[in-house]
Amino acid sequence: MSYSPQTQKIVILGSSGRLGQIIRPFWRNPHTTWHSRQAIQGYYTLDILEDKTGLVELFKGAQCVLCLAGVTPSSATLSFQQNSLIAGACLDAAQKARVRRVFLTSSAAVYGGRKGLLKETDQLAPLSEYGRSKVEMEKLAIEHGQTSTILRIGNVAGADAILGNWRPEMAIDTFPDGSTPRRSYIGARTLSEVIQKLTRIERLPPILNLAAPRSIQMNELLDDANLTYTRKQASENTIPDVTLDTTLLEKYVTFNQDDSLSKSMVTQWKRT
Repeated sequence: MSYSPQTQKIVILGSSGRLGQIIRPFWRNPHTTWHSRQAIQGYYTLDILEDKTGLVELFKGAQCVLCLAGVTPSSATLSFQQNSLIAGACLDAAQKARVRRVFLTSSAAVYGGRKGLLKETDQLAPLSEYGRSKVEMEKLAIEHGQTSTILRIGNVAGADAILGNWRPEMAIDTFPDGSTPRRSYIGARTLSEVIQKLTRIERLPPILNLAAPRSIQMNELLDDANLTYTRKQASENTIPDVTLDTTLLEKYVTFNQDDSLSKSMVTQWKRT
C-alpha cells in the first residue's frame, strides 16, 4: 500500500526550530500540522510534556508523526535527558491515537569516533553527553510498542556548525595532508524530499541513516558559498571522517548525483 502525499495528515513536532524551518520551504504536503511549544503564527501551540492529552488529540487522524523536538548541543538550555522524555511522550500519544508510524530524529553522534562507513547495525560508542542521550532515546523507541523509525541524520547544510554558524573569523581544522574533516551532509531540499518519501512507505526498518550518499570535506561548503575562513592545525581529538552508510536508505529513495555535491547543498541553503 502507498500513501498519497496530498491526502495523508502529518504532524511535525518541534518544527519551529532550525531544522523545521529549513525543510518547510520544500514541504509539499498541504495536510501538515506544524507544531511549536511557543506561540507562533502558523504553528500549532502545545507543550509536549505538559499537555499529553492535547498531544493525543493533535495526533488523531494522522498517518505519520515526525518528531524534530529535542535538546541539541547548540540549544542545550535543558538537560539532554529531555530527549528521551519527549520521545516517550510522542510514542505514547501516537499509540493512543493509532498513528501508523512515528519518525524520531537521532544523530551521527551515536557512532562516536568509529572508523569506516557507519552502518545502522554497528555497535554504538557515543563520545558526548548528547550522543549518549540519543542512544537512550533510541533504546526507548525500539522497546516501545508504537511503530517507529529512527532517522540518524547527518549534517544538514545550513543547520550545521559550518554554514549555520559561519562567521568571518571561522577557522577550519586541517590535517597535515591539507584535507579538512570529512562528514556526511545533506541539503535542505533533499532532506525534505527524502522524509516526505519515507512517510509514504508502509514498511520501513526501525533505524535508517539519513544523508547524501557521498560525504564531503567541511571546507568545500565554505568555498562553494564564497565565505571566508582560515585554517588551523587539527588536534589529535579531531575525527577525520564521519561517513554514514546510506545503502539501506537507498533501498527506499533514489538520489540524484547533484544531491551529494556541496555546491547543490549551498544552493538549497540559500533558498531557505
